[in-house]
Amino acid sequence: MFAELDGISLRYEDSGSGEPVILIAGFGATHAYWGGMRRLLDGYRVVTLDNRGCGETVYNGAFSIDDLADDVVLLADFLGIERFHVLGWSMGTQIAQSLGIRHGGRLKSITLVSAYLWRPARSAYLLNGYTKMAADGEAPTACLAMMVNAMSFPPSVFEKLEARGETMQIPRKLEDPKKMMMQLDAVNAYDTTELASGIQVPTLLVHGREDLMVPLPDGLAVAEKIPNCETLVLDDAGHNILPERYATEFREFIDSHS
Repeated sequence: MFAELDGISLRYEDSGSGEPVILIAGFGATHAYWGGMRRLLDGYRVVTLDNRGCGETVYNGAFSIDDLADDVVLLADFLGIERFHVLGWSMGTQIAQSLGIRHGGRLKSITLVSAYLWRPARSAYLLNGYTKMAADGEAPTACLAMMVNAMSFPPSVFEKLEARGETMQIPRKLEDPKKMMMQLDAVNAYDTTELASGIQVPTLLVHGREDLMVPLPDGLAVAEKIPNCETLVLDDAGHNILPERYATEFREFIDSHS
């Protein structure tokens, strides 16, 4: 489905009924990223979307994290949703923080999975470098996908695959690296270090202890900034956390603020 919103055609999915929950994916991830979580949210109205820079959303020109947050609000308006819960993963946590800072009155709760105030320097070095090489045709986009996988999952995942004689697969359909570079430009320009303390929405932070992309201290720094932020740290979890690891706590959290 598509929503025509202020000059963009936004790809989204809307299913279920009950408390509205909008799930916001991270760098290079489309609405399909949330397939596993959607199955665990029976009894809720679940909305997912393709951020500008990936998937089927059509737009023109550069954009900022605030633009991506405004897209979420416009989509909620389009769907007739006044107030909603939001869950953001990785780059999606930046979008969720922008929502909390600038549109807090629209939110019932915020859940931040693998969050940061400002992107870590090592991860920026890798992501910017690999994405630019792919965008310039100097390296296959598959190399970027392999690097992201290596940084997103804990060692145990690769050890189990290797023990079975397998390797982690790369998605068959890869996103356009030139558009992904636009997402990274937005991330590189956004820093909530001095802004997150202004979030007055009930917030839950979920972070993996084995996160290489965003080390645990960077995630905990977000929780320290946001007043009364609840924290869930998961052992043997990396940057890309299976929804089964935190879905129960997430449901309990949003139910307590519905």
